[in-house]
Amino acid sequence: MSTPDASVIVPYCKGAKTSAALIEPLMVQYFVADRYEVIVVDNSSSDSTIARTSPFLVRLLREREIQLTGGAQPWCARRALCPV
Repeated sequence: MSTPDASVIVPYCKGAKTSAALIEPLMVQYFVADRYEVIVVDNSSSDSTIARTSPFLVRLLREREIQLTGGAQPWCARRALCPV
């Protein structure tokens, strides 16, 4: 995989009901598929967020502990393939 031009980071905590509605449009962007990445960050969800996200071609990161709003942003940015 080449280095993407953009990284889209989608944080979730208990987002099973809305994850597909948000991720599906990200999968059909006009960018060439290998020029962007979608990273879904699960913030220690206790619902089926992981199962509902799995069918999509996204990078899935899981946090072990629930983070406060914005607490996971630096952690996610360090894992993005796109240079920040």
